[in-house]
Amino acid sequence: MQEAIKLLMTFDAGESPIWRELLIPRHATAADLGRWLAIAAGYKGTESWEILCPEFKMRITEDRALLNEAKVLKAERAAEAEAKGEEVEETPGETVIVYAGDLPLWPFLKDHPNLTFLYDMIDEWRWRLSAEPMDEAVDGDLPRLVQGIGTAPFVGVGGLQGYYDVLAHLTENGPQADEIRDWLEDQDLYFFDADRVQAALKVCAAERKNR
Repeated sequence: MQEAIKLLMTFDAGESPIWRELLIPRHATAADLGRWLAIAAGYKGTESWEILCPEFKMRITEDRALLNEAKVLKAERAAEAEAKGEEVEETPGETVIVYAGDLPLWPFLKDHPNLTFLYDMIDEWRWRLSAEPMDEAVDGDLPRLVQGIGTAPFVGVGGLQGYYDVLAHLTENGPQADEIRDWLEDQDLYFFDADRVQAALKVCAAERKNR
């Protein structure tokens, strides 16, 4: 039995409903969550992602370059203040960059249940997240998919308009259709493969047990 969180993720664009409902363990990190969200959406997890907390002005990331850039800017500000004999003051409204591996999910999701999952910094696919703690411990593997509808847009297409252009080429069997199908490999246009997602999350659950 494990303490769990029910998490609803809803795609924040498009014409058809796309959403997933997950059960995830409380005892994990935001880095774990980012991986599970990518899997649940149907992505391969090779692109960069962030979890955004607008109300708290927080960006949660595994991007070391972004973290290092934030550290450099903070150090430069501290050096400048020291040279002037001043104390370093926080800039009002400044966004905080947090390393996902250092952030425990609980009680963070309790305090901030409504977040945004941003996947692929080029396409900027956004999923709205809503977290709710389960009153009772649950049995079985965590994380796991409860249910879901709709196929997530592909990555690397240039955003929503690029996605619609790809669909148009495929449905009209345009001159680039075969090339696009090869590029998409086995990703389905319309069918959400829940079994495939569940199997991938089961691997994540097994890895947690072996830590």
